Amino acid sequence: MNRLSWVLILISSIAASWFAFFFIRDVYCYLLVNQRTSVTISQWNVKEKSESEYLLDASYTFDYKGVKYSASTVFRQPLFLNRPTAERAIVTLRTKPWAAWFDPSNPERSTLQRYFPFQEGIKLFLCVIVTIYFVVLRFTSRRNTV
Repeated sequence: MNRLSWVLILISSIAASWFAFFFIRDVYCYLLVNQRTSVTISQWNVKEKSESEYLLDASYTFDYKGVKYSASTVFRQPLFLNRPTAERAIVTLRTKPWAAWFDPSNPERSTLQRYFPFQEGIKLFLCVIVTIYFVVLRFTSRRNTV
């Protein structure tokens, strides 16, 4: 039991560290692109992520302090099950006004989607709870056997 409890603590700690890395990275990116400006979208494309997952890609330009910047964003959401559905979505998205989020200190870093990483935060929270559970279990079971 002694060795198993340490293995469980180690595995859950590694998993928590893994999710912490992605959560911190995504929060950093979220906080970095904190200014918003209007854009002109020049092109929409459909990207195949897998056989049954299709994403949208938009190329756009925007002006900041008299300089014109070009970029593209691959949308994380929504996912489409087939290409025709994604192409139909482009027709409706073309009519909407769009704004880019960008980093004022480096305007080349920009995106059309700015999401707070809630999902990564929930995964991190659950891994930390599981790790704490294994640590508490380890030391309370040790105390009860003495």
